[in-house]
Amino acid sequence: MRVSPPKWVWPASIAVGLSVLLVTCSLQSAKAPPKPVTTLSVYGSRIEHLNEQVIWSSDHPLALQIGMPVSESTTEDEITEQADRLFHEYGGEHAEALGFHRVLVSPDNGSQAGAINFLGFQLHLNVDVGTGPAKIDSSAGQIAYDRLADGRWARDGISPPPPTHLEEYTLKTGAKFAWTWGDENNSIGYFAYDCLSCGGNNAAHVVAENFYELLRTAVAPRASEDGLKEVTVAIFLGARRSQWEFPTNIHVKLKRRADGQWIGPIFSPDQLQSFIEKYAAAQRDRGASMRGK
Repeated sequence: MRVSPPKWVWPASIAVGLSVLLVTCSLQSAKAPPKPVTTLSVYGSRIEHLNEQVIWSSDHPLALQIGMPVSESTTEDEITEQADRLFHEYGGEHAEALGFHRVLVSPDNGSQAGAINFLGFQLHLNVDVGTGPAKIDSSAGQIAYDRLADGRWARDGISPPPPTHLEEYTLKTGAKFAWTWGDENNSIGYFAYDCLSCGGNNAAHVVAENFYELLRTAVAPRASEDGLKEVTVAIFLGARRSQWEFPTNIHVKLKRRADGQWIGPIFSPDQLQSFIEKYAAAQRDRGASMRGK
């Protein structure tokens, strides 16, 4: 059954995956630090880093380097926690979309040459993304994340548990989705859903066919009940077996008008499916190009 989009006037505000700003400047000692860049994750968290560049190195075929402040007083446990958050909300999704199988997080408190000055600290945190075996420098506290054969990612061979299914929905088409995340800040909410019926090559089709019905059935009623005025919805094109599994996701922002109606982007199912598939293909091609393929 094809679900037609509602007859609403929706300004376009839609994205797939994670947008990344690449800054082609090297991390050299400087008096004036670069302006921080903030990336909003699908969970509503603001991930801030100083700069980012794609570099070649002898240790890895390719590296994605991200500057991020870490003080000298940061403990090993705090570094690991911060690295996990960076990977969970930024590095893992980005690497997955580009087709990489390894993320290497390498913290630096500024004691090494080439650090940057930020808020009085001489420090940086590097994130290396490569395809070959990682050369882990234990003395530098490097932390590696590897993509397993089944699609989950792991650190030290361990993956976190799957996301909790707060509520499951069976739509008119028979497609099943699970609400797996919710967070609210004043009148703004962030919701995440897993497509339980998505699998193989049909994921984009299933999500496109059920996109508006999911918004009507699950998102709008909950957001209205909670008195929200704006909500960002992320839909993962798969049933995640771990919180460190990163199928393509589509995220959309909805706003509530004074009359109670929710407004957002409007596409036909065919247009939406094409948009998702073209985005995923473009990311794969980009990753292959970065690896010299």
